[in-house]
Amino acid sequence: MDIDKREIIKGSQLFWGLTDSQVDKLVELCQEKSYAPGERIFNVGDKADYLYIVVEGKIALEMALRVGRRTRKQATLDVIEKGEAFGWSAPFSERLPTLNMSAISTEKTSLIYFKGTDLHHLYYDDIDLYCKMIEELIFLVSGRLDKAKKTLAQVLSIASHDLRAPLATVQSCMDVLSGGFVGEINEKQRELIAGSKHRIADLTAMIDNILDISHIEISDMDFESTSLSKIIAGSSGDIQGMADKKQIQLVNDIPEDLPPVLGVPKRLHQVLNNLLSNAVKFTLDGGKVTIRCRATEDSVRVEVSDTGIGIPKEELTKVFDDFYRGVQVDTEGAGIGLGIAKKIV
Repeated sequence: MDIDKREIIKGSQLFWGLTDSQVDKLVELCQEKSYAPGERIFNVGDKADYLYIVVEGKIALEMALRVGRRTRKQATLDVIEKGEAFGWSAPFSERLPTLNMSAISTEKTSLIYFKGTDLHHLYYDDIDLYCKMIEELIFLVSGRLDKAKKTLAQVLSIASHDLRAPLATVQSCMDVLSGGFVGEINEKQRELIAGSKHRIADLTAMIDNILDISHIEISDMDFESTSLSKIIAGSSGDIQGMADKKQIQLVNDIPEDLPPVLGVPKRLHQVLNNLLSNAVKFTLDGGKVTIRCRATEDSVRVEVSDTGIGIPKEELTKVFDDFYRGVQVDTEGAGIGLGIAKKIV
């Protein structure tokens, strides 16, 4: 198809309001390409070389999500339609970042695209054009992020309700069985029921954590003067049973004169619980987990250290990502505890 690059650029949500001469500069920089249904534009791990605008058709942005310990599923995060842009990170820096999702045409699709380094060089050639483009990119990304947050909160709220109801029913049935209300049970049966109740509790906690991701992202927090010593004591008590099962020593190195901090008690308690449970989970039997606090002039520093397996250097930048679990990790969990802790802090 014949593409009028000038009209596509002027009609794009990214480049509206430009002068004719600025549009002419962009026309010189852009190229065009068509894709068949199912054809990939880029893959996860590719360099963010180009900024794209859809002329006709649709593009699905997909990411591989881990379901359970080993199964991975492709999830569609967004669908880009006519006039919309994707590949936003390309113009921001000459050091091209890597892409964390793939783009696939869902039908016959035509695009125009710009090389990221060419757009970045506009900073030197036409600072006004560059600033307008970056301003629109920021506005565009911010708007889509807000929309995604609201959609996520709604979906997770519905999903959590639908998941909680059957779990609560199963939990009640287990309580009836373990209480002997429908007949005596032997010791082996009691152990199996106890194990099932434990797994139900784990699933319920996982649902709560997933729901927390959206609540933390979109909710305002009411800060108040808070005793960090009491919160640490409470979190230590919560985790003590988990530590005792592995004969792990839980050490609190907290000064008596620790000053109060400004925070949200419930969320600070959640942060410490996540950090401590994570430390205990990845520490071998007989090890030690230490909580240490030190006050400075205007803040309090809290450290959680352990004698666990450690984190490979190449994974350090990823451990706070939602749903990320280490490559060699074979423990239970959804990989969101540290992500929640970082969002709260």
